[in-house]
Amino acid sequence: MGPEYGSVQINIDGQRDIYGTANASSSSMKYQQLLWSKTQLGPGDHQIVITRTAPGPISLDHFKITPLNNTIIPSSSGTGASIIPSEALVVDNTSNRIKYSGNQWTSVLTGNANVGFFNNSLQTTTSPGAAAVFEFDGTAIWYYSDVDFTHGFVNISVDGGLPERVSGYHDPVASQYLIWSRTNLPTGTHSVTITHSDVAGQFATLDFFRYLPSNATQPRGKDQSRKLPVDAIAGGAVGGAVLVVLCCGSVFFYRHRKQRRNRDRKDDWSIEPAPEMAERVEPYETTPFLMAHEAQASLTTRDTHDKSRDTSTSVGPHTAAFGAATRMNTHSNEGNSSHPIIDTLEDLPPSYH
Repeated sequence: MGPEYGSVQINIDGQRDIYGTANASSSSMKYQQLLWSKTQLGPGDHQIVITRTAPGPISLDHFKITPLNNTIIPSSSGTGASIIPSEALVVDNTSNRIKYSGNQWTSVLTGNANVGFFNNSLQTTTSPGAAAVFEFDGTAIWYYSDVDFTHGFVNISVDGGLPERVSGYHDPVASQYLIWSRTNLPTGTHSVTITHSDVAGQFATLDFFRYLPSNATQPRGKDQSRKLPVDAIAGGAVGGAVLVVLCCGSVFFYRHRKQRRNRDRKDDWSIEPAPEMAERVEPYETTPFLMAHEAQASLTTRDTHDKSRDTSTSVGPHTAAFGAATRMNTHSNEGNSSHPIIDTLEDLPPSYH
């Protein structure tokens, strides 16, 4: 907050005509100030849009979120969705790797007017039969776009197989929304085709794809069990056998060495007369001899160990808060794998409708 700072309008989860407001103007500079908050949100992903409504700069310091299930990572929306492995690559709708049929698709590139889209771009069509084809070398694919009540159905097929009919309808509206996915594909090259399959005038859109390369870690889904690699199992078995042999050899060597040491230390105190002395007789003298014995004992020790285990869990409800701080006139996105940064919006819903 500071002198000549402007005001903002805040919308969450695309709810139309339901806005919060915040005024960042202050007679002096203030930092880490709470400007707006929202509580009692339902579980799942949420999307917030901040729009400047008056002249003057606005700033964003940080959000505070009370997470559900001890995580603040979005599960299904945005490029950082937690259900998708971090190795998955992003292919934006403007990539020449995606082939669009004819002139039936329109590219929405309106800069800050639609910053909810990844890289501020989106492909749209209202023509039945319009198709987009993407080829990739991988084992999983995820299709993201915006969703709205003006959107209709699309057919999605993989490698020319039977299509799945998927709806893009959603109220409230949301951007960077996971609409469809396919995992556990065989390693190799695949193609996915998205075709408008509704009546004319209904929207079909494409924001971006994410796919998992063939040499990356497989995602764990409901139909995928957690298995150890065969090499790891074989290596563990061999390593265990070698360890057993080494332990047995060490015990045998120790016992053999101990027995040898005890045998070397044992002295023979039994004394017997020489044969020639046993037969010799003298009338007035005898030669007595002594016998002595040595007893030995050994002590053994045993060690015992106790083990303990610790478990902990924590769960909390969803809340969100928006704080402003240092003066910032511009913002930018960095990298394809980061979360999009919401800047200023001139209007809602997106202008292509």
